[in-house]
Amino acid sequence: MNTEKQASQLELAAKIIRANHPWEMKRCNDFEIRPVLASPEDGRPLQNPKNLTAEQVGIGYKLTLVEQMDEKWHNNCDWWNGEEWRSGEEWVWGTGCTIRIPLSTPWPDTKPTDPLENFKKAHAEGKTIQVNFGPKHCPDWVDADYLTWCLDVSEYRIKPWTLPQPPKGKKWHRNDGWTEDMLAGGYRPLLEGEIIKEYDEGSLTKRDNHPIEFAKFIFSVGSTCKVGWGRTKRPLPKEEWEMPAPPAGREWHRPETLTQEDWENGWRPALIGEKEGTDMEWLDECSYWRKQGTDYGNLVHKNWNPRRTKRPLPTEKVPEHVPLEQKDISGGARLIWPDDKNRYSIQSDNKEGVEINNVFYSYRFLMEEGVQILQAGETEPKPCHKLKN
Repeated sequence: MNTEKQASQLELAAKIIRANHPWEMKRCNDFEIRPVLASPEDGRPLQNPKNLTAEQVGIGYKLTLVEQMDEKWHNNCDWWNGEEWRSGEEWVWGTGCTIRIPLSTPWPDTKPTDPLENFKKAHAEGKTIQVNFGPKHCPDWVDADYLTWCLDVSEYRIKPWTLPQPPKGKKWHRNDGWTEDMLAGGYRPLLEGEIIKEYDEGSLTKRDNHPIEFAKFIFSVGSTCKVGWGRTKRPLPKEEWEMPAPPAGREWHRPETLTQEDWENGWRPALIGEKEGTDMEWLDECSYWRKQGTDYGNLVHKNWNPRRTKRPLPTEKVPEHVPLEQKDISGGARLIWPDDKNRYSIQSDNKEGVEINNVFYSYRFLMEEGVQILQAGETEPKPCHKLKN
């Protein structure tokens, strides 16, 4: 070994000893001291995608482990840009990046603790995780729709528990003092005015105003909760359902006969003045819905048995009808009542109405009752009304 190389080896050895850097001795023509990459004894891999040598990493430095360079942003570190080491406040993405740290920095534990472990566990349990999109002095917490877990632990939190809202138009019997554990396991607060039933539970208060353990109501069953906190596992009472409003200017026909279940199954009440048809059903005296077998072409009247249908609501303007007049009745015309197949001859008529079997009926009565008229010389009966001019 010549003098120049010997001096270089001595200088290198001094640096290695001062830094306590790992080294090896290789023999080529002469013995040669060379630094090696520092690595943990358990053999965990280094983050070295560019295959840097110990000389490139530098004496007194070591590379980070793969497990340390997860999908996170890092700054204030030395990172390799492909030609040289750079440092400063630039942010670099951990995955695929090469970062060096001082050799004196201890290796992380063999099984590093994930700082986000509690959040990930809570997320797996169905709890909502929030992310801060604002500055630390003025946080803006937003429910996270999609989590990549790439932010600092301080940027996450489990959404704070709040008392659920009661049903529309209802109130809890009290809103203060509830905690998440008091309603765990499927419990809910009793509603204001809700009658206590068997197996409902109540709690009084201690002097420090913290609730004691819940116990089943004994003497309060049948009354309402006025002291302490009352809870139950019974389902909430169904909200009072309101039938949707009919189209503007129209009126449902007997809407009280339809339930929310009917509506959800596609039924709606017929509209007063809507043309009847075989796509309608009518409610008989025994409360059975029966399919209408014949299309008489009449308009649904307010005094008829309830009608329902699944047809779309009409959007066009409904034509206005008026009763027939004396001039509209032909000689020999006969009348047919809705639920009667018989055809009744008109004995006489005047400007007010007609007489059948010595009984007088007004033209308006015939229209409103859905009576049909079979004019002389015609084969099909028609409703006892006409379009208003």
